Amino acid sequence: RSALERGEGWRGETVNYEKDGTPYMVEWNVAPVRGAEGTIEHWVSVQRDVTERRQREKALKNREAQLRGLANSIPGVVYQFVGRSGGTSQYAFVGEHTEELLGISSRPKDFHERFLEHVPASHRARTRAATEEAVQAGTSLRIEIPFDRPDGERIWLLCTSTPERQDTEEGEALMYNGVMLDITERKRAEEALQEERDRFETLFNGLPTPAMRCLVEENETWISDANVAFEDLFGEGHVVEGEDANELLLSSEELPDGLEEQAPRIEQQALEKGGVQAEVRRATADGLRDFQLQVSGRTPDDGPPEVYAIYT
Repeated sequence: RSALERGEGWRGETVNYEKDGTPYMVEWNVAPVRGAEGTIEHWVSVQRDVTERRQREKALKNREAQLRGLANSIPGVVYQFVGRSGGTSQYAFVGEHTEELLGISSRPKDFHERFLEHVPASHRARTRAATEEAVQAGTSLRIEIPFDRPDGERIWLLCTSTPERQDTEEGEALMYNGVMLDITERKRAEEALQEERDRFETLFNGLPTPAMRCLVEENETWISDANVAFEDLFGEGHVVEGEDANELLLSSEELPDGLEEQAPRIEQQALEKGGVQAEVRRATADGLRDFQLQVSGRTPDDGPPEVYAIYT
């Protein structure tokens, strides 16, 4: 009313009612029509029913609130970014767990660059390239990367996202929906396991006595590898990876009487008992020699049973 009294146009929404009393939303556009001398001669009013539009907007807001609540209830950081031609991306949504997990703001604006600033330089180019390649190809993205929090703690993240094509005001774009998960404990366990394996490999290859490693699969024992001392004593090329190990463990032609039957079963005995010993005679690079054969077995959690043979 005050705008009309000042001779100004007005635009707004009000509630109007059908004859049966049903309310509906009306958008009003009221503008003055002035004469040659600039005085208002009359007013023009345009009304438009915007009930359906307001209902859609309300439903959309409710939907967004539900999705935001769902996203913030999921462990890790839920995010959404738009991938455009050329491989560039712009974040539209970043979950509230960002500050808790990453220690940086969840503000979508320039999130990608702020995120990359905390990725170690040794992994930054790879991370940027992987994102750009996925956007250009329109494919899913899955990458594991280290992340240095502002407080100095290094964590590991699994970033995975899937694209969905959508029409926007700027044309067709790829909307990536994804999540960042903290996999630090898993990576630390993997690193500890790798360190243990490296130490074992160093010990295995550094043994001064001949040693051979075998894998047991489907009741068959296959040669995996042998240490340097084994190759030096028995001759280089004596061990062939992937061949049946029984003949090499206890060659029936060189076994003392009474041990022929042990050859096919020695690896199974080693796995069941933990260790088996036998006296054997083997051909070496310098001729036949007698050895004390010690065979031990282990069944790891992440692979087939292993058998280790040492000749002393």
